[in-house]
Amino acid sequence: MKLRDLLKPLPVEWIIRDNAGNPDITAITCDSRNVSEGALFFAIKGAAADGRDFIPEAIQKGAVAVVTEEPVSGGTPVPLILAGPIRKVMASCAGLFFDHPSRRIRLTGITGTNGKTTVAHIIDSILSLEGPSLLLGTVKTAIGRLREEAGLTTPESIDLHRLFDRAAKEGVSRGVMEVSSHALSFDRVFGISFPTAVFTNLTSDHLDFHKDMDDYFSVKSRLFDTDYNQGLQNAVINTDDPFGERLAEVTRADTISYGLNPGSDIFPKDMESGINGISLRLESPWGRHYVEGS
Repeated sequence: MKLRDLLKPLPVEWIIRDNAGNPDITAITCDSRNVSEGALFFAIKGAAADGRDFIPEAIQKGAVAVVTEEPVSGGTPVPLILAGPIRKVMASCAGLFFDHPSRRIRLTGITGTNGKTTVAHIIDSILSLEGPSLLLGTVKTAIGRLREEAGLTTPESIDLHRLFDRAAKEGVSRGVMEVSSHALSFDRVFGISFPTAVFTNLTSDHLDFHKDMDDYFSVKSRLFDTDYNQGLQNAVINTDDPFGERLAEVTRADTISYGLNPGSDIFPKDMESGINGISLRLESPWGRHYVEGS
């Protein structure tokens, strides 16, 4: 793909400085250690390091163009693109470079402080009954029968699109993914289509990162915002949680509420639990269902 073809659809303004060429882009990365010949390198300024410091190394390894938010002292011998916010630019480029793979897999995104992993595994167990599915979570990543140890709860946007592309090519059509507040804050999932979004709850566990609960809620709610998650159709929300109630009021998606409260769309009755497991009667808009499990 040509550089200018990759940049043209971006929903941001961009300027090419220095050598105004139009090279073929054969790879994209934000890690100078992973640069290969023909790569587009995103020089991102982080808390611990400034990606601009690694531009010479990236070019030496074969990068043919560089994207950064701020000018580079002395310029570069390859096209230098000034664009931002750079993480949104990177996510948009990744989606285009891999031919929008999240649109080829119907994804369910799960966010909340607690319960994401449990809910993700339950959904994956259901999806896998009908064919190979994708599971992307804290504990592991799974494409069909392939299981790998997970790293970040949500990887960088380039890694996500590469993974989705791989899964789609292996015949996966549905998947479930844990979406952390860090991933939403750093736009790792910007431009990814989640037709279904699930909210579990919100507690004060991550206030070391978010300045307060309102900020935490605002970040989480991006997954339920059709301006951010443009593929959103359905929201499944725990309305026992007061932040879930707020979320249900502001999202424009078709909403299904769940909880212990009989006012929810889905709620349990006659629930019993013991050493042999749990049993309950589940009330829902689709009728009454009896559930037993150990």
